[in-house]
Amino acid sequence: MWGAGTGALRRLRCSYDLGENVPKPARAASPVWQTVSRPTDKQEGILRLDGRNLEIDAPVELQQRRSPQQERAKETVEKILDATAELLDDEGHENLTTERVAERSGVNIATLYHYFPNKLALLHALAQQFAEQQQEKLDAVYRGREEADWRDSLDRLVDEALEFNRTVKGALAVSRAMQNNATLRRVDYERDLRQSEFVAGVLAELGVVGSRRELQTRALMLLETAGGAIDKALMWYPENANDIMDEVKVMLRQYIEYYINQAS
Repeated sequence: MWGAGTGALRRLRCSYDLGENVPKPARAASPVWQTVSRPTDKQEGILRLDGRNLEIDAPVELQQRRSPQQERAKETVEKILDATAELLDDEGHENLTTERVAERSGVNIATLYHYFPNKLALLHALAQQFAEQQQEKLDAVYRGREEADWRDSLDRLVDEALEFNRTVKGALAVSRAMQNNATLRRVDYERDLRQSEFVAGVLAELGVVGSRRELQTRALMLLETAGGAIDKALMWYPENANDIMDEVKVMLRQYIEYYINQAS
């Protein structure tokens, strides 16, 4: 979601005719958070915001062989994924192997293979874990939406995404690693679409009008812009990352305000 840009927007554009009109910046101020009592006809089909699941039906080669049931087994899997994250940050995805992960985690290689068939499955599991953790932050902001102006909620989300990718070991590295394998890219793309449906639902509640495709495209614009900016800011300008993301917040607010004003 909020890591390296994945190109989901580009792939969505290849699937749909999105038109050639480029929106002009809006001048009028937009309203505070307002909840649409019921979706319009154009908004029917937008994913409802409760009960959403980011778990992707991945190909067999990416699936975890077993889900740990006992506490000790869960701790073992956690050690394996922590070691994967550390190696990604320290040595890069090119040097990641199951043998290196087993060595770093202190887990027997046979035990690692008991849960994960290969390094791609490790990357998928780690990316899934991070996506769910970030979605929890998005959920928390959404649940408190009626107590805050939507602009403040947006700023909080960007700040938390920046901090997550700056401080969580392997967060940005696994986002980049997912783009270096065709199967992982496809799974990452599907996960992006799930998250964009959530954001599309939020846009609909703010009063942005459009078809499911239009709202999802706008949601992807927001996610890809923020995610790509975070990736580049932390890679090339870490000391100025906060200032850079403050500028990105202005862009995101104006983009949302344009479509809110279009509907009024």
